Amino acid sequence: MPLLTVDNLTKHYPVRGGMFSGEKRIVRAVDGVSLALEKGETLGLVGESGCGKSTLARCVAGLEKPTAGRIVFRNIPLDQWERKALRRAMQMIFQDPYSSLNPRWRIGSIVGEPLVIHKLGGRAERAERLAELLREVGLSPEQSHRYPHEFSGGQRQRVAVARALAVGPELIVCDEPVSALDVSIQAQVLNLLRDLQRRLGLTYLFISHDLSVVGHISDRVAVMYLGRLVELAPRDGLFDSPAHPYTRVLLASAPVPDPSAPPPSPGLRGDPPSPIDPPSGCPFHPRCPEAMDICPRKFPPSVETAPGHHVSCWLHIPREEHK
Repeated sequence: MPLLTVDNLTKHYPVRGGMFSGEKRIVRAVDGVSLALEKGETLGLVGESGCGKSTLARCVAGLEKPTAGRIVFRNIPLDQWERKALRRAMQMIFQDPYSSLNPRWRIGSIVGEPLVIHKLGGRAERAERLAELLREVGLSPEQSHRYPHEFSGGQRQRVAVARALAVGPELIVCDEPVSALDVSIQAQVLNLLRDLQRRLGLTYLFISHDLSVVGHISDRVAVMYLGRLVELAPRDGLFDSPAHPYTRVLLASAPVPDPSAPPPSPGLRGDPPSPIDPPSGCPFHPRCPEAMDICPRKFPPSVETAPGHHVSCWLHIPREEHK
């Protein structure tokens, strides 16, 4: 049984057309996404900026209420969880370590606050747990009296990881947790997350726009485009044999750390369409180099091209089914 199941998740935001216009329009941030996450695995979620990755993450973490669809965690629908119980079972690491920590609080108070809220242990037990958490993420317990501004970006993100671990969650939603860090520090934080996963049996939903980061930490990878899931596959299967044209362009445009390698692909033509007025059919068809007549008319169903490798693209559906 999956630890987390997302079934046809939809999140729309109403917006007005302008100051003098009463017209209401809809931003289709997430539009019918389904996936499952097994206990102990890392599912990477990638896509261009604005594709709905963070909105999906916030819905999964209970910070946003979905417009439609179901999220089931530990076989219980998310809307049936009591909020404090959900917070103990599921935590989130945010993108920016400079804004996610309260600058007026000492590190000890930031990391220890979840223990107080959930009434976990007495004063002495909390102090012992705080020291243990800081050591687990590579910090010293003596640093608990410092303020966030006294730490580097990588150290701040370690503090955010310690805070997420405080109440012993099963699932951690990581919303681009290393994108604001230097490359060398990114590797340290990623290795820390992998080590914690092995030792504590954690499950990660890992959101990133960096394919090299996703390839380093993920067991499976899901690719989103304009609010929809277009490909889902084991990491090696997706990197070695990408099935969707969008995935192939993403991989081709990623820089390779080899001076002798040819320059990366110039990428996709044009800008992503607006989620307020998405294209009909497959939303990728206006930019797709392999678009067919059926693509503007109907969104393709998901098909399995290899064990565990699912793609939504008419290229992988027999012509006789293009109706």
